[in-house]
Amino acid sequence: MKLSRVQVTDFRKLTRVVIEDLAPGLNVVVGDNEAGKSTLLAAMRAALFERHRVTGQIVDEMLPYGRQVRPTVEIDFSMGGADYRLLKAFASRPEARLIGAGGTEWTGDEADETLSRILRFTRPGRGESKPDQHHGAFGMLWVSQGTAHHTPSIGAVREQVAGAIEREVGAVAGGEHGRSMLQRAADRQALFWDKLRRPRGDYRKAVEELAGSRAQRDAVRGRLRELEADVATAHRPSLQGTGIRRRRHSRWWLGQAIRWRGPRRATPAVLCRHDPGTAQPCHHVGRLAPVRAAGR
Repeated sequence: MKLSRVQVTDFRKLTRVVIEDLAPGLNVVVGDNEAGKSTLLAAMRAALFERHRVTGQIVDEMLPYGRQVRPTVEIDFSMGGADYRLLKAFASRPEARLIGAGGTEWTGDEADETLSRILRFTRPGRGESKPDQHHGAFGMLWVSQGTAHHTPSIGAVREQVAGAIEREVGAVAGGEHGRSMLQRAADRQALFWDKLRRPRGDYRKAVEELAGSRAQRDAVRGRLRELEADVATAHRPSLQGTGIRRRRHSRWWLGQAIRWRGPRRATPAVLCRHDPGTAQPCHHVGRLAPVRAAGR
């Protein structure tokens, strides 16, 4: 479906708006807040999907505030290579007119039914039409303000959408070949998981072996930590061994003091030794008398 022209008259806040020369592809309508962009979209939706004789709250929402007018929408569009012009008027003197190629014209309820057949959508038994239930494939693309984050609902056009996808992708992933691919994938999956998604067969054995190997690895790591702790303890010097070395060190200094040679005058020599039981590195033991030189 391609739109080429839209004209809206007396629809909510829009007194008269005409948009012409719509090009194939993407067209962007811009405007300030409350300029009527969403109202334009609502008018197009009403013309395409609502019955011209609809009543009640649906029509009341089309009327400008405080005015009794005749909301009217005209749309020029093409579908399947054929050009059409649609006119819908609501409320006072409702009207529907659809003009096709070659000047063929449908009016009233016939125009409504012909339009629904061309666009492939269904109409509700009563009340307002809903995009996810009645608008066909267009309901997936018709995004109103505040609904862009909603998940589109395929609804009654599921088969239509599936058929369109099959025609587009053809022999790659659609039709009988696509269904065969899905079946092969399901058969392949059944080799590894059951219906409850639990491992089965060789895959289950591999999962169990992996769990056992991980348990053995954790046990080896624990034993390794214990051995490393034993090695660290064996290399740490004990308090008793430290005391023995300190006593040997003190005796060496004692021998050095005895063999000391010095002048004849009295010079005190201080002997220090380490006490393993205290934190002090040495303390005073006594004084030694001067030692005369050998042979005197």
